[in-house]
Amino acid sequence: NPVNMAAPDFAGPEFVAQRDLLSNGGVPDDQIITILRNIWSANKAREREVLLRRQADQELAQQNQEQAAEAEEQRRRQEEVDLLDAARLEERKKNKAKYNPVRDVPVPSGPIIIPCASAQVKMKKGAYCELWYFSNRGLKAAEKSATSQEDLDYVAVRRDVDDARVLIVASASDLPISKPWDKKDDAYKLIADKDLSWEDFLEATPRIVVSM
Repeated sequence: NPVNMAAPDFAGPEFVAQRDLLSNGGVPDDQIITILRNIWSANKAREREVLLRRQADQELAQQNQEQAAEAEEQRRRQEEVDLLDAARLEERKKNKAKYNPVRDVPVPSGPIIIPCASAQVKMKKGAYCELWYFSNRGLKAAEKSATSQEDLDYVAVRRDVDDARVLIVASASDLPISKPWDKKDDAYKLIADKDLSWEDFLEATPRIVVSM
């Protein structure tokens, strides 16, 4: 490194011309060597300053280049993440059922009891619900009416001319309109709790408790 080189011997023969120039200019002989050394030192200090400035500029340029490359890499990675997120979101929109969360509930250990729609409406509303709906005969009646839209409107009961309780078809604003059962469906007529057989009571009680 020329900036860090040692000062030459200005008293040597290679500097005779410089010494004579200063001597002819009236500079005392005892100061000529000092003046030559100071001039040399000033020039080297200037060279050192220029070199250090150039090195700092190069380091700054290298640092800026590395930061730009890192920023570009981060942008590229973020773009990949955004594309993956967009693809996942589109997949979720197209296949909602596939991504529905699984409820953390135990697997049923027994048969699933599904009463007819009228009983379900009563249970959801917290209204009085007859035990008959949860007896074997009530559940069989639910199976028979499962494909009928009319059962969705059974929300009340009344007594017919024979004083037997029957289901009523009722809309939200119009109650009641009689819906008598056919003779062949007598086995599936709604039975009041007080008229339930002991067998029906034992069948229905645990089921309605679980449904609550």
